[in-house]
Amino acid sequence: MSFGWHRAEVLGAFVSVFLIWIITGILVYLAIDRIIRADYDIDAQIMAITASLGVIVNIVMGVLLYFGGHTHSHGTIGRNSPDAGEQPNINVRAAMIHVLGDLIQSVGVLVAALLIFFNETWSIVDPICTLLFSVIVICTTFYIVRDALVVLLEGRPSSIDFRSVFDSLENIEGVRKVHDLRIWALTLDKRFTNRGGL
Repeated sequence: MSFGWHRAEVLGAFVSVFLIWIITGILVYLAIDRIIRADYDIDAQIMAITASLGVIVNIVMGVLLYFGGHTHSHGTIGRNSPDAGEQPNINVRAAMIHVLGDLIQSVGVLVAALLIFFNETWSIVDPICTLLFSVIVICTTFYIVRDALVVLLEGRPSSIDFRSVFDSLENIEGVRKVHDLRIWALTLDKRFTNRGGL
């Protein structure tokens, strides 16, 4: 395979987000079901402990992903950091968005747990938080899916000006006409051009 292995990175990110969307759909269904049935049997103390651990783990993961990308190492994250002038690896970007989303959700669950702990009549806050965070998950991952689909469906990268490339090729000495220019991305940071010229 000449280009397929490059696309595996993008396909992996797409499948990962798609699975997250399936799980999110299941959670939305369960949250709506709990609201309809008024099923709010919640242990606020366990909920608060779990959410606190989630906050700590996500802060550590965020720090590792963020600062790990700005070291002088030659690893994947450093090489694909925004400071390197390239778009970051889509999987690193997806991981960072996932960690930030999880952090926001963990803080929200912690707040909800504290509300429920001090006033059990507020138990409806739990499924409402699930619905709210489901919307956040869909919104934060939408752009990863969009970018992955552009690559997988061989769309033109938005950072490339088709007309400029076309004109540059036609201005090369010895080229009479460019008749079939195609530009697509293999990954978010690797572009490919195929052209027919006379």
